[in-house]
Amino acid sequence: MQIREGSPWAKTVSSMYRCWYQMFSDDLQNMGYQQYPSDPCVYWKRVGSGLIILAIHVDDLVIASNNPQTLQHEKEAFSKKFAMYHLREAHVVLGMKILRDRLHRKLWLTRTNNLSEIIEKFGMKDCKPVATPQEVGQCFEQNEGIPIKMKEYQAHIGSLTYAAMSTKPDIAKALGVVNQFASNPSEIHWTAAKRILRYLKGTSDYGICFDSKQDSETKLTGFG
Repeated sequence: MQIREGSPWAKTVSSMYRCWYQMFSDDLQNMGYQQYPSDPCVYWKRVGSGLIILAIHVDDLVIASNNPQTLQHEKEAFSKKFAMYHLREAHVVLGMKILRDRLHRKLWLTRTNNLSEIIEKFGMKDCKPVATPQEVGQCFEQNEGIPIKMKEYQAHIGSLTYAAMSTKPDIAKALGVVNQFASNPSEIHWTAAKRILRYLKGTSDYGICFDSKQDSETKLTGFG
């Protein structure tokens, strides 16, 4: 069953989730957790030398710690308060695939499958990849070119926004440029928006790597 946005049922479900979140948030703070100012769905707590980080999405939780004993203790404490299911080590979270190399203490976040679905959704499955998400030196203006369907254009932009915010910051600038014309897009803007998909076609397996080695060299690549 699909609940239509704005319907009485949607408002009821939204109210239920707000109540659940407030109750859970209060319990977390009573257990000593603090809420991150930059993200109200992320909490943290220190237990001795151990650090615990907990992220909430609706009724799903992801909990991590640098101390296995502390982590186990917290999971047992949660289980006493709530009916919970422990799904073991996280491999996919909100469309992000988690890859670990424990030997070298590295972790990658990618969205390969999700990006492939987006590329296919907008009819770009057989497109030719390009090296950059935006053509060098290209500028756009409002009301330039033949108008196109606004909803399809906005759906395209929206489908890539979360990817840009999570594992694909390399498309953020190009996405921000085409997003400026979402209220009145034209074929010129649509071509630029589709170029982002062409770039993703060749880089869908790229992601973010977290390396615990303090002496590792960080290489930053940007597009101006």
